[in-house]
Amino acid sequence: MGSTVSCGHGGTVVPSPPDTAKLSIAGRKVLLAADLTAATVTCPAVTAGQVVQCTKVSSVVDAPGAKLTVGGNPVIRDSLTGMTSGAPPLLTARAGQSKLSSVSVRT
Repeated sequence: MGSTVSCGHGGTVVPSPPDTAKLSIAGRKVLLAADLTAATVTCPAVTAGQVVQCTKVSSVVDAPGAKLTVGGNPVIRDSLTGMTSGAPPLLTARAGQSKLSSVSVRT
């Protein structure tokens, strides 16, 4: 299962630019916090009253995988929270992988 990122209205976040990580797990590139900066959002909400349709990611507030980085960018390894341009501005993600194992190769 790959990463899923959504707005508070259930919309889909498209990382921008996609697949920038050089690290892969189970054949899929890891999701980096930097991939979500200014990512676009396909939001089903209709702007009315206090509800505002999300169009982009404003910020990544918490990236639990900050100890693991690729090119200085935190890897999203379990979940994150952040803000979108909409209201309510909630951003959530699931990395689809919570454990990383290493393999030693002797030459």
